[in-house]
Order: sequence, then structure tokens, then C-alpha cells
Amino acid sequence: MRVPATSANLGTGFDALGLALGLFNTVTVTSLPDGPTAELPVTTAAESLPVAAYERACAEHGVRPLPVHAAVTGDVPSSRGLGSSATCIVGGVMAADALHGLGLDRPELVRLATLVEGHPDNVAPAVLGGIVVSATSGDRVHSLPVPLPAGGGLDLLLAVPDHPVSTEAARAALPDRVPHADAVHNAARSALLVASLVSGRTELLGEAMDDRLHQPHRAGLVPGVTEILATARDAGAAGACVSGAGPSLLVVAPGPQTERRLRDHLADHPWGWELLRLPLDPTGAQVEGPSPA
Repeated sequence: MRVPATSANLGTGFDALGLALGLFNTVTVTSLPDGPTAELPVTTAAESLPVAAYERACAEHGVRPLPVHAAVTGDVPSSRGLGSSATCIVGGVMAADALHGLGLDRPELVRLATLVEGHPDNVAPAVLGGIVVSATSGDRVHSLPVPLPAGGGLDLLLAVPDHPVSTEAARAALPDRVPHADAVHNAARSALLVASLVSGRTELLGEAMDDRLHQPHRAGLVPGVTEILATARDAGAAGACVSGAGPSLLVVAPGPQTERRLRDHLADHPWGWELLRLPLDPTGAQVEGPSPA
């Protein structure tokens, strides 16, 4: 399974919006000999996640899971806010579909992956590709693609540091309650964000991505993040935000000077940063290789 990296939240769309990036992991799930004499390969933490997702999908559809081993390779760094865990989960769910011939459609793959991940903002675009808005109701997941104007595309620049930040630490930084004014601020701007993407009004993205719910509370996890995002906007980017739980940063519609200015600004930063221009991945996760017997 070839699964794209993702960038979640897009600023104000906390736990609801995400997009798929042209950066991929390959998740290979292989059935093992059954029985007490079978020698099981050593499994890393990353490789155990596809197995858990595979077993959950089997349980949800009433099939007996096979003994399997998962291997994860590719270019999506872990603990960088680029959905590496989502690639593992989606790969495991798709493996259950492929190995057992379940015939699952994309919405069901999203639902199953969300059961394992806990929220759909990364797994939905990983499955569906493009930009996706999602909402959950119990164990139901409602996910819709956000269509871009014909021929419009979306220019994306990622700033990826060499330091990880755990999702657990990023979640722990969030307050239990937020002021009503901040909730209203984000609700209005998340709606504006979707409308500006659909209409191609990228000049509104800076305002639309102005978050108050999570980024201010996580600012201390990445040294100088507020200044880095401000530099991107001042250098002509239409919008900039923390990617997912961070620490990577997503810059949308960068101007002609944005990359150079960011590179100069980050040159003396205590963390090493790499700038990547990545396309939006339009197709989402794909099964590769021979079909199982």
C-alpha cells in the first residue's frame, strides 16, 4: 500500500481539515505461517500500528485475522506533523480489505482508519487524496472533498525540522476549555477557509488560517514558531500554519521570495530545517503489487 503524507488542521480547521501531500510511505503487510513453530519477525512500534489497524478492520467485518507482519518504508518522517501514523493505519486497513477480499469502499476505509486513529483529519485525506473536510458522529465519519477551481492547483511549501514533537505532547498542551470568542473566531474562519479554497480566493487564506484554538498553546513546543510563520506571511505567502500537531510548518501559495526569506530566517535556528515544495496528492492511498490469492 502506497499512502501519502498529510497535513492536518490547515490552521483553523482543527481535527476537521486535512490535505494529502506528494510524499509517501509504503506499507507492506505479509501473511505469516500459522502455528506454534512459526518464527515471528521482530516488530517495531511503527510496524505494529498497521497490524493493529488490520486486526481492527477484520474484527469490524467479522473475519478471522491472519498472522501478519508489516513493514513500513518511505519518506514520511515520524513525529513531524505529517501524518506518519496515519499512513501506517491506512495501510493496515487497506491490507485487511485486500487480503480478505472485503470489497470496502473509500468511506468505509476512512471510517475504519478513524476508529484506530481517533480523528479523521489525517486518515481521510490519506485515503481520499486532495483536501478533505470531515466530521464524526459516534462511529460514523462524514468526509467530503474540497474541490479546487479547475486548473487552479495549490502551491505548497513545507518546512520540516530535524527535531520531533510527539502528538501526545502537542495534545497535552491544549487547554480543556477555550473562550467563547475564540471558538466563534475559529468557526467563522474555518468556514472562510473552505470557501476561499473552493473559490480560488487565496488572498483570504491568511485571515482564514488565523487560529486561536491550538497553535498559540503549542507555540512553546517549537522555538520561534510564531516568528517563522510571520516571516512566511511577510515574504508573500497567502497563508502559513503548523502542520498537524507540528513541528513541521505548512506554507500555502508562497510568493516568489518566500522560500529564500524562510531559508535565510531558519539558517541560524537551533533546529535544522529542510524546505520541501510538494504537490497536492489527488488520488490518496493505492494498493500496489500483485493481488493476494
